[in-house]
Amino acid sequence: MPKKLESHQNEALASSSKSQQAQSSTQSSLFRYIDPSFLACVSFVLIPLFIQGNPVGRTLSLREVSLELTLRHLLNPALIVAYIFLLLGFLITRGKRVRISSADCMRANWYLFNGAIVHIAMDGLTGGFHWWPLLDESYRQLDFRFNDDSPPSWIGKMPNASAVHTAWLTTQLELWVMAPLCLATYWAFHKDFNRGAVHFLEAVVLVLQLCGTWFFVLPEILAGCENLTPFTQAGCMSRLGDFSLYNLLFFWFAFGMNFVWLFV
Repeated sequence: MPKKLESHQNEALASSSKSQQAQSSTQSSLFRYIDPSFLACVSFVLIPLFIQGNPVGRTLSLREVSLELTLRHLLNPALIVAYIFLLLGFLITRGKRVRISSADCMRANWYLFNGAIVHIAMDGLTGGFHWWPLLDESYRQLDFRFNDDSPPSWIGKMPNASAVHTAWLTTQLELWVMAPLCLATYWAFHKDFNRGAVHFLEAVVLVLQLCGTWFFVLPEILAGCENLTPFTQAGCMSRLGDFSLYNLLFFWFAFGMNFVWLFV
């Protein structure tokens, strides 16, 4: 009898230990500072704070950063909404969780960070509504379609209305559909013990990602990149051969991330 009791106690302790390990591993996974999703989103937030572009001279310079500017940038309403989204991710996955691998932790984090920073703060609220001033400044230099409310002083004309509406509808698809689906996918990674919802939600999100890239990026390539920086330059090939620092940031990095995000 004592041996049976001891055996049951050992099994209970082992089960409790496994449960604690599973919860601790998933709870700490979001703060792995080498997580590519985390690092990418941090760079997206900080680059506009420290680097500014001159679209006329096509040069980059370091911005004069003050404490006031930093606080305004990091506490902008667009980013606060993203913080709430991240907090919601924590809250809906509290308690008992599925034990998942490190690779799946990174996959889950990609959906959470992508939904919060890219779909909501960047494309949805800044690309769509110009909420985040320093990032909006970069968006206006990157893509002529984001100058929908006023023409750039160095161009003096408004962008094509059809192109603007296509871009705006894509940003709103990200904000109202893709971001909630990213949150649901993050929840499924940690809470769906049958694993069926994970694969379904991933498929839906990735198909939408493909559609967004198809309708936002491919028309520009077919039109010779007419709405991409530099706005007065014709043809995509001329941009591909330009390796100036300005073009590396605003074309190769900013526009090129559309294709990286497609295959991540």
